[in-house]
Order: sequence, then structure tokens, then C-alpha cells
Amino acid sequence: MTLQLPPVTQLDPAQRDVLALPFEQSHLVTGGPGTGKTVTAIYRAAALHRSGRPTVMLMYSKVLSAYTRTAVAQIGTADIATTYHKWMFAFWQEHYRRSPPMLERYEIDWMACLTKIMTEPPAIEQRPYFVVDEGQDMPAAFYLALGALASSVSVFADENQRIGARQSTIREIAAAAKTGDPVVLPRSVRNSRQIRALADRFQPGNDTADTLPDGPTPRLLRVDHTSEAVDHLLLHEKQHPCNITGVILHRARDVFSYHHQLRGRTVNPVQGYVSNTRVEGLSDPAFSGPGIKLITWQSVKGLEFDAVFAPELQHVPGDITSDHVRMGMYVLITRARRDLTLVYRGTGEPALVEALPKELLDLSHYTP
Repeated sequence: MTLQLPPVTQLDPAQRDVLALPFEQSHLVTGGPGTGKTVTAIYRAAALHRSGRPTVMLMYSKVLSAYTRTAVAQIGTADIATTYHKWMFAFWQEHYRRSPPMLERYEIDWMACLTKIMTEPPAIEQRPYFVVDEGQDMPAAFYLALGALASSVSVFADENQRIGARQSTIREIAAAAKTGDPVVLPRSVRNSRQIRALADRFQPGNDTADTLPDGPTPRLLRVDHTSEAVDHLLLHEKQHPCNITGVILHRARDVFSYHHQLRGRTVNPVQGYVSNTRVEGLSDPAFSGPGIKLITWQSVKGLEFDAVFAPELQHVPGDITSDHVRMGMYVLITRARRDLTLVYRGTGEPALVEALPKELLDLSHYTP
């Protein structure tokens, strides 16, 4: 699965304006799903790198990092994209001969890092130029520590896609990274009008839906057994063998279950990713080719698929009116370019399904 970069000449005026921003200053770029943040971030990182400046492109997710590295390779740029955890661990080992201070097993203590950097500055020949994609995924303290190391920081973020407890708002990023006013990418080009209209019910304020191309109405299905949802997936892939179909599941255990039931039955090899597993077909975040890709809600930000299936919605916890659940649904829905199918299992509508705007859904095959 590769992000196909458009030629730089095909970027819209707002994207080209971002590429022209001064390299020696820090900047914050915002925009909704499909507005080209990742594409613009890649071209800005490439421009910095080709100018001879030491450049690092950081993101939170291993899957997004792998997805981005394949795109960076298309324009002949060195392997400058990585996760922020991997980069910081390597940097700390190189300069301090130890791992960075931690709050928990997977959570770096960024304030302790900042203190160390300020009191014992690392010997750096030339300060790096950082480009951060999906910057809302990182805590504000991350930007304080990064700023102490950087020549400049270019952050690409959408605060409406925050689905973790320790992530940052646009205001928090701007303050910590010492950027000016945010630069906005206003034009969305990913989703169909029908998909964006549904997404906007979970995160209102985007007025671009009427300018997008038409597509099928998102579907809602209820199944009695997981095997029925799997059959729907198999039929879709058989009918669309050249498409990339994202199957986005809330629980990692469901990724394992669907992988087991799909294996050996699909047109294309099934691929997926679950963090810290060694199961064949689920341990490599670098997806390739068409077919079914299994992934969790937590790892899907920044990705896009021709079609999205979101099964097992009965397992999504939380209050549908909460920011956490609404942003999670917003992220999930906007991963789909053209086709979207929402599926739950069992009898009676779960609270999440009950709250869906049914007037925006295809209910022709839906029986509560």
C-alpha cells in the first residue's frame, strides 16, 4: 500500500505556499482529513533535505511511518521518516549512552528530557530541521524538548483527529513549538461527498462536502455472526480485486480473529498490523499491494483506503457524545475514499449505532 505522491506541479496553491515558508522558522500547518497534509509534509521534508540541511520527519504511528517511507522513496529522498519514539531512543543512546527517561513503559518523560538537554546539551554539529506529521498525536512537552534540539520545526496537525489522552490541541502545539499563526490547507480531495457528510456529523464545521465528487451512500449492516461479516468482506474483495480495503477494528483481538478467518480465502494476501506481535501477516506495518488490510482504530490515522469496513462496532466503548468517541468515528469514516460499510454483531442496536444519522446511511440491507 503506497501513498502515490502527485507531482509537485500538481499541488494546490495553499500547499505550494507551505513549501515556500522560511526554512529557518518554525511553522504549524492545519487542515482536515484529505487536505494533503502528509503529501505537503513529505515535500517540505524533501526540500529541506535537498538544501543540505539535516532533516528528520517524525510521526507517532509505525504504520504511518512505513506508509510515508514508501512515498519518500518515490522522490529519491533518503530514509528520513521514522517514529518519534524510535528517533528519540536512537538520539539519546548516541548522545547520552542510555535510554531516555520514561514515565511508563512506552511513555517518554519529555520534561525530564528537556531538563537534561538544557543542563547537559548534546554535542550536535548542526541542529536538525524537523517535520512532524499528525502532530496532534504528540504531547505538548514533546515540542518543548524538540525545540531545544531543533533549528526549526514544521508541524502538520488536525486537532479534530485526537484520539488519545496525551495529545495536543493546535493552541498547545503553537505555544510549545513557538510557531506563528497556523497556516490552513482548506481543500479536501480524499472523500466522496456522502462520506464527508457523514463524517461532519461527528465533527461539524467542515463546509467542503458539496464540492466533493459523488459516491455510494455509506452502508450499515447487522450480522448475527462474525462469519457473516467475513463473507461480506470476501465478496467485496472478489468484486474489487484491485482495491485497497481497510478493515478497521477497535480491539486487537478482533484483528487476530478476522485474520484467522480470512487467511487462504482471499484474492490477494491478507495483511495487517498489531503492535508487538510475531504472528505472520500481522507483524509488519509496511503494507503493499491491493487487498484487505486489517488494522486497529489506534493505528489508522494518516492512512487512506479505497474502501473501509468497520465491523464489530458493538465493542466500541464510551459515550457517543464524548469527544473521544466522536473523534474516533471522525477519523475512521474519513479513511475511506469512496466506499464505507459500518457493521455490528448481535441483537439490539448498541448506543453507537443507535446514535448514527440513519438518514445518511444506506439501510437497504439493514435489519435491526
